[in-house]
Amino acid sequence: GPHSNFDSKFYANVAFLVLSLNAACLVVNYSGSIGFPQEQIETLPGNIGRLDIDEVQSAACLVSVALKEHIDTHRIALVGGSHGGFISAHLSAKYPQFYKAAALRNPIVDLSSMVTHTDNADWCFVEALGCHMQLSTEQFKNSTFVDFTDFESRRRMWECSPIMNATNVVCPTVLFIGERDQCVPPSQARMWLRELKRRNIDVIAHSYPEDGHSLGKPWSQYHMNVKTVDFLKRSLKL
Repeated sequence: GPHSNFDSKFYANVAFLVLSLNAACLVVNYSGSIGFPQEQIETLPGNIGRLDIDEVQSAACLVSVALKEHIDTHRIALVGGSHGGFISAHLSAKYPQFYKAAALRNPIVDLSSMVTHTDNADWCFVEALGCHMQLSTEQFKNSTFVDFTDFESRRRMWECSPIMNATNVVCPTVLFIGERDQCVPPSQARMWLRELKRRNIDVIAHSYPEDGHSLGKPWSQYHMNVKTVDFLKRSLKL
C-alpha cells in the first residue's frame, strides 16, 4: 500500500469478520489505489495522512448515514494492516468519538523514525513528500533523492504520521506484530503500544516471531482472525 486496491474477489478475512460478527464491512479504494487513471493515483504521494484519511472518513460517514437503519453507528470499528494500519491509526486519533475499537496489523505510525529502519526508505520519501514527481528516471532508480540528514523532510514525515495525534486515541486497540517485518519494523507497532499504555488506554498486542509483514503464514492468519473477532466482540460488547 497505499497503491493497491480492493476488487471483487473473495477475501477470507473479510468474510470471517462479517460472518463471525454479523457485521457490515466497508472497504475503500481511496485516491492512490490502482485501477484509477494514473493522474489520480499520483495525487496521493505527498498527501498521505490527509487525502486518504479524509476520503475514508467521508466514505464511513456516508455509509453510516445511508444505512443507519441497518447498522449500529455506535459500534463502528477499524481493521487495517500496513498502510491500512496507518489509516486506521490516524482515524482512531482524529475521530475518537466515531470509532469504538481498532485492530492494527504491522501499522505505520511514524514515518520519521521508520525511514531509518525500513528496507524501503524510498517509500517514506515518495509517499510523505511526493518528491519523485521532480526526479529523472535515473535519479529515482538510484534512490539519490533519499537524504537522511534533511530535517525538513523528517519534519514533514512526522506531521503526516498518526503518532502526531496519538494522544487523542481513546478506543480499545489490538496490535498484531510480525517480528521479521523488514518493511514496517516492529518498533512502529510498539511505539503505538507504549503510547496507548502510557495513557492507560485498553491495548493489547500479539507477536509472531516467525512471520513478517503480511503475517501470511497459515497459523498467523488463523490466530490473527480469531483474536480480531474476540477483541471486537469484547470491545463492542457484541
